[in-house]
Amino acid sequence: MTRVICSAGMRTCHPLSEENKMGDSFSRRMFLRRAAAASGSVIVGFDPQARLWILQGQAPPKGLEDLPTLDGTLAYDDASRQAFSRDHGNYIFRQPLAVLRPGSIKDIVQMVKYANRHQLQVSMRGQGHSRSGETLVEGGIVVDSRTLRAVEVRNDESVDAGPGAFLGEVYEEAFTKDLTLPAMPLCSELSVGGVLSAGGWGGTSHRFGAAVDSVQELEVVTGEGNLVTCSPNEQSELFEMVLAGLGQCALIVRSRIRLVAAPSQVVLWSLLYDDLEEYLSDQELLVLDGRFDHLSGRASREKDGDWSFRIQVGTFHAAGKEPDLRALENGLKFRSSSEKNRVSYRDYIAPETDRAATWAAARLGRQLGDLVAFIPGPGARDLTTEILSEMSKSAYGPASFTFPVHNLARFHRPLFKLPTGEVAFSLW
Repeated sequence: MTRVICSAGMRTCHPLSEENKMGDSFSRRMFLRRAAAASGSVIVGFDPQARLWILQGQAPPKGLEDLPTLDGTLAYDDASRQAFSRDHGNYIFRQPLAVLRPGSIKDIVQMVKYANRHQLQVSMRGQGHSRSGETLVEGGIVVDSRTLRAVEVRNDESVDAGPGAFLGEVYEEAFTKDLTLPAMPLCSELSVGGVLSAGGWGGTSHRFGAAVDSVQELEVVTGEGNLVTCSPNEQSELFEMVLAGLGQCALIVRSRIRLVAAPSQVVLWSLLYDDLEEYLSDQELLVLDGRFDHLSGRASREKDGDWSFRIQVGTFHAAGKEPDLRALENGLKFRSSSEKNRVSYRDYIAPETDRAATWAAARLGRQLGDLVAFIPGPGARDLTTEILSEMSKSAYGPASFTFPVHNLARFHRPLFKLPTGEVAFSLW
């Protein structure tokens, strides 16, 4: 989910504003008529006054620069532009002039510079999982990052991934070396660039922090079109502004992510609660003492309108070395627990990705509005009680939502905004 807004003479990157948007001089209807008439033609340049592409065989206006030679393609057909005019939220429509499918990082560098000269906006999109149009751009260029999906395990400590690589592809490549990612959403359909622009967390974040906390190095294209390598020790300010920065300051074109040894076996089960205060108390205890390797939570509305709560816990271990599971439950106040589910580590990840794919297909075509809120630990009981009460009054509210707790000492990136204190609960 990366977004860079380019304008002539720009020296720093800046978010989309009314001043950056296309003026009334550009007519979408005029563009569609022109594009339809020229179907199959090759784009060779851009007319900044008419806000139209110049097609092969047309005489370009005086002073217009030709498009740079690309290793990939620049598509302006209706199907391509329509496909990149909506995101997963499906309630914001912004139609680009063209879609860049880069064949190399050089393509992105050249097109950002070209966009600067012609006052075009540029955004980057992977799988389009943004909810509020963050990956969309009206009358500009969308970079389809899915053509840049190379994955290379460098050693037993890190992996390099292109922005369009699926998390599932990174996991699979790491598995070949018995390695894994420390903390990532367990969804194979998300792109690396999108997750790192949003922040990302998962069932192991109570130990390893957000996905962005595992990044060691980035290669980015800035708003000026400069290719820059940044890390905590080199161009550190840019590094911190890109991670969890919602794509406002650079396009991620390569990321280097820390790897850890992959366990072989996992035991998963759920602790069930009817009492909110006991649920919150146990979640806070578990996130701080770290006894479990996997920790997540969920609230669900029952048919009678009451709410129940579930803490999913898990242990990772080598074959034949399962820990004492009963001892791990000591001191907790749950009402009951589910059966233990023993799976391989690979299967621990796979069901989550399959469920995510099914969930996405079920929601296809619907307008989606999501709320993500982080609540400081001390205020969690009162605010959550109020939220649940209001949700119970509505027949249209969600039947369940994720409700995990976070150890704030594990989160270090400044743009992954969290409350102060020891712990925070998130509602999603």
